[in-house]
Amino acid sequence: MSNKDIIERYYREHYSDLIAYAMIRLHNNEEAADIVQEAFLKLLSELRPICEETIGNLAFTFCRNH
Repeated sequence: MSNKDIIERYYREHYSDLIAYAMIRLHNNEEAADIVQEAFLKLLSELRPICEETIGNLAFTFCRNH
C-alpha cells in the first residue's frame, strides 16, 4: 500500500480523533481543523515510507508539535 493510500484510510477513520485531540489543546474548532489539515499535508509530503502501524503516532505528533 502506498503512503497516499495509508494516509487516506487513516484520514477517513481517525480525522475526528485528531480534531478532538487538537480541540483539547486549542479550545477552538477552526484552529483545531487547521492544525489537523496541516498534519495531513505534512504526512502527504513525507518521503519516507509510512506504515499503518506508525501513522497514528506521526499524525498525533505533528498535531502536538504545531
